[in-house]
Amino acid sequence: MNINYELYKIFFVVANSETITDAAKKLYTSQPAITKSIKNLEEQLNVTLFIRNTKGTKLTNEGKQFYNQIKPAIEQLLIAENEISSHATYKSENIIIGINDIIIQKYLTKPLKKLLNRNNVNAEIKEQKTQYLIDDVTCGKIDIAILQIVNEQSHNQYIETTKLFNLNICLFSTNTRTYPTNIDNIKIISNDISIIKNLFPQNYKNSKYIIVDSYSQIYELVNQEFGLGIMPKEFINKEKCIYKPIKHNNIPNIGLYIIINKNFKNKNANKLKQLIIEEISNANTVTN
Repeated sequence: MNINYELYKIFFVVANSETITDAAKKLYTSQPAITKSIKNLEEQLNVTLFIRNTKGTKLTNEGKQFYNQIKPAIEQLLIAENEISSHATYKSENIIIGINDIIIQKYLTKPLKKLLNRNNVNAEIKEQKTQYLIDDVTCGKIDIAILQIVNEQSHNQYIETTKLFNLNICLFSTNTRTYPTNIDNIKIISNDISIIKNLFPQNYKNSKYIIVDSYSQIYELVNQEFGLGIMPKEFINKEKCIYKPIKHNNIPNIGLYIIINKNFKNKNANKLKQLIIEEISNANTVTN
């Protein structure tokens, strides 16, 4: 059976994406083209790989089996592609950095400035969701990422993971004059519906919440007095906000991490990693 490698690659990306639209963005192509390619692959294999519905795509049992069988080979091919491309395009050791929330830049700004001042290097920063960053670091599309990971989220053999510190989840308000003790009728703003379900079942059942994509959006809505926000203490402006730590068994452990691909020799990625660690260590020393 002679199947074009590109079809396997498209299948792999779709399987690691929430929707066909997300996969199309990653592959820089159109949604109809992705759908046509998947249909072509299914016809050649004579099997249904995905179940499609309004919420996105889900692998069938045959699709899961096929994914597990081709995953090691596809990852190796993607790494080889990007390694050759990086040597050709980034001879000056430029660096591509990933973050999963704009607020995380606070831990990146000073170290990155030091790196750029000391070296003849260009930098590119991409903001994406955690799983997309992990995928892109694995495949070599991103050199280094600083991101939040929940419950020691599983990594793969291609990624070097360094934990910076644990994040402490808090309930906060930007109105420092009044901090409500009874929140039954106040909207809770979060980027994770499971936290609201566990902590404030009365708000969840009565639709007293707002779900957004990022901590930046949480902060803006809280600042506009839409309600109380939930986010890590480390990302809160402590001079302009009042906050209360949340202690609950069902709150997941969230840590701030740096990840780098083990197989790529980007010296600036390792330099930036060390600068970030030093900056955080120095900040903690001053605080303590």
